[in-house]
Amino acid sequence: MQALKSLVIGMGLLIVVGTILIVYGLIQRSSDPEFSFFGSTDVKTETAAPGRAFGDITVPLASGCRIEDMRPDDGKLFVRVGPEGSCARIIAIELASGKVLGNVTFWTAP
Repeated sequence: MQALKSLVIGMGLLIVVGTILIVYGLIQRSSDPEFSFFGSTDVKTETAAPGRAFGDITVPLASGCRIEDMRPDDGKLFVRVGPEGSCARIIAIELASGKVLGNVTFWTAP
């Protein structure tokens, strides 16, 4: 019984010390984002190179068509045009140059 009591007290102390360390780490991290308990980390944070301006581009849409959704992915912007029917397509635009890479048109066979 004495061993069990010692084990419970020891684990309780570990929980208290762990909580104190977490709070201390959060406070340090809020003032210094590079703070680490175990010294420097090998993770390198890189900022993206500033993109060069490509000016204004115009992507024509047919009458009655509208942009439904836009999602960036790996330096490209994918624009979903709708509503369904002749308007349903996806336009891929390269963000670095503003060049329209292509269109994917959806249609159903009669």
